[in-house]
Amino acid sequence: MIMKEADLENVVKLIRGKAIDGLALVGNFEPELIRSLLEEKLPLVLVDNDLPGVEVSAVYSDNKTGARLGMEYLLNLGHRRIGYLSGPLERFPYQQRFLAYKEALAKNKLPFDPSIVSVDNAPGHELIKKLLTARPFPTAIMASNDDRILEAAVVLKKAGLKIPEDVSVFGFDDVYSARLLEVGLSTIRVPREEIGREGVRILASLLEDPASSIQKKALHVEMVLRGSVAVPKEQSIA
Repeated sequence: MIMKEADLENVVKLIRGKAIDGLALVGNFEPELIRSLLEEKLPLVLVDNDLPGVEVSAVYSDNKTGARLGMEYLLNLGHRRIGYLSGPLERFPYQQRFLAYKEALAKNKLPFDPSIVSVDNAPGHELIKKLLTARPFPTAIMASNDDRILEAAVVLKKAGLKIPEDVSVFGFDDVYSARLLEVGLSTIRVPREEIGREGVRILASLLEDPASSIQKKALHVEMVLRGSVAVPKEQSIA
């Protein structure tokens, strides 16, 4: 979420008027806004977000571990040309997931190929268009979230590509619609409710003792395997 300057001014007035004791910011907020709020010395916790290197409490899913698990699974199946669709890298979760994607490639001595990577604040059906022109086409595609890869799956089907026979797809978040893909979407499940509860707990501790230590917590994630991933076609058994 991006707040307008007028909105920020209203929040600051409430803070200075002692109408707000603490804040939990859920989701994406501009770094400038977060820094402005920190200047007010108000108990503050970021939920499903973080500003690395900034002294602010935060709780989020273990984004890098999740993306690494997905990449390791694809690599262990034999995929070597893995595409990636990502939302804007200004967002902390997407940034961390993309870093893990690149680190997995480097660890396995695989090149980073920009022609099979699409990053933008756009839906998946727009992001996938770039990859459709890549040759050779990737045998698997990961995405920064489920919505983007599910939207991309519609385009892949229209292009005559079968999932997972022609291309495997892997998401992140395990939203409800991940189960609605014809074969079911393999993805990373994040502990949404636990993240919310932990955010409330951290904020309560800061309200009780504003001088308490900054807390940053990355909560566990879980790989969920469904039917959208298979051995790459060239390695499948006839």
